[in-house]
Amino acid sequence: MYKVVFHRLIWFPYRPEHALVGPLLMALLFLVAATGAIKAIDIFTSLGTQAAGHEARITVVVLLLCLVVCINAARADYISVVAAIIPCLVTVLVVTVLSLLGTWPRSDMNAALMQASVSAFAALSLIGRLVQSGGPDLGKIGVLWRRAKAHVRRLKDTDVQKTDFKVKRAELVEDVESLAKELKEAASQLVEPGLPRGVEKKLRSFIAYSKMASHADFMAAATQGQESLVETLSVLNQGFR
Repeated sequence: MYKVVFHRLIWFPYRPEHALVGPLLMALLFLVAATGAIKAIDIFTSLGTQAAGHEARITVVVLLLCLVVCINAARADYISVVAAIIPCLVTVLVVTVLSLLGTWPRSDMNAALMQASVSAFAALSLIGRLVQSGGPDLGKIGVLWRRAKAHVRRLKDTDVQKTDFKVKRAELVEDVESLAKELKEAASQLVEPGLPRGVEKKLRSFIAYSKMASHADFMAAATQGQESLVETLSVLNQGFR
């Protein structure tokens, strides 16, 4: 919803006003790798000599760290960690391969892979820290979305006759209001603004209905039927994949 298809496959620090920043940074990394400059940096030379015989284990650990760093940097670009895993995994592999061009065949394969993974970690750490994505914060929207779903689940397990149902109902309405507000602000910057605007409209209708509905009717509106809050939240999830 936020990015074009290409950016859903691979993560870049995407800024709506400067959409080419991410690709240009990757191109720069490719040029640096192609010159062999990575191999000349002392940290890679010393690492290669001290880690002899342990290259495979070090490479695996560093690549996992690369994935964690990338997901952390991309947290505003995806509605959940699960949605960010594939694009970030592809990004780590691409950056590592680009780095590998500068270390192999000047080193044996195991040492080259280890050095390339360390280079990828440094590159992703730098990009994630210095070039933060602009535009709407989908991570924040995702937090509100998950909280609303959790409140609905708790309501299902609560008797409408109990006093704490009113408290949980108010908490759900508050989160839905916050979610609707975030969607309204984000819609104009999304690739497909129609879906969040449609969801926001349904959330507003639910909020308006909640002001006059009984507990039993409120529960039905939240959990039952194609127009229920649960179904609306499900549509939002599908759109942000």
